[in-house]
Amino acid sequence: KILERLISETVPLTVLELGTYCGYSALRMARNLSLSARLYTVEMDKGNAAVAEKIIRLAGFDEDTVEQIIGPTDEVIPQLRESFGVDKFDFVFMNHWKRCYLRDLQLLEDYDLLQEGSIVVADNVIFTGAPHFMQYAKSCGKYSWKIHRTHLEYFRHIRDGMAELTYIGLKMSTLFPSLFPRVTESLWFNLDRPCVDENELQQQENQHQAWLQSIAEKNNTLVPIGKPASENYDDEEEEDDEDDEDSEEDSEEDEDMQDMDEMNDYNESPDDGEINE
Repeated sequence: KILERLISETVPLTVLELGTYCGYSALRMARNLSLSARLYTVEMDKGNAAVAEKIIRLAGFDEDTVEQIIGPTDEVIPQLRESFGVDKFDFVFMNHWKRCYLRDLQLLEDYDLLQEGSIVVADNVIFTGAPHFMQYAKSCGKYSWKIHRTHLEYFRHIRDGMAELTYIGLKMSTLFPSLFPRVTESLWFNLDRPCVDENELQQQENQHQAWLQSIAEKNNTLVPIGKPASENYDDEEEEDDEDDEDSEEDSEEDEDMQDMDEMNDYNESPDDGEINE
């Protein structure tokens, strides 16, 4: 719903999606595009791209509306202007490998594919997280940003976030604070209140890390997959038997040492006949 609403509100003419997968998000965006708009969706996996192609065409969107590009994003982005005739993107949706978010954002900047007011939306910035991407977006001075509260797909109890960046360019030195107003409590947000406070974002990230740690520590005594529980008990019994054997051997050695000491004492002490003499 967040993605569809942003598309409807911004009315972009050129949209870029990084990470098609099976085409679900592409369809959600395409059905909210204006008649003259075009969506370019990039997928590096040929199998996923083949499935997405069939789904998108079956939904009734032709290549003039949704054009699929197969290849790694770091190879496709530099070719978008020459090979596909794209000048600038009004809207970019990132939903591929999280470790590639920052690299691909900087590629879009380097090849001058963003313009003032371009929207960049990045999914799953809290879970599994894209900390370097968010750190760059907040500190480079080129974007105003906010976080929309979401949850992980199919897991409503796992908190997540979707980042919305607005490209403003380098209008002032990053040493000075941004003069662009930030929306803190907008009434037109019905389901997701934007999170623009950095402390609140850090708190959410800390809570998420604590949650991961609790999962790692939970049930740490479970038997590994592929190893029956009886093997664990057998191992424990074998260790107990070895300990018992060791204790028995130690007691026998102590008894032998005690006998040897008594024999030595007997040999060193004179007998009664010698004392009488």
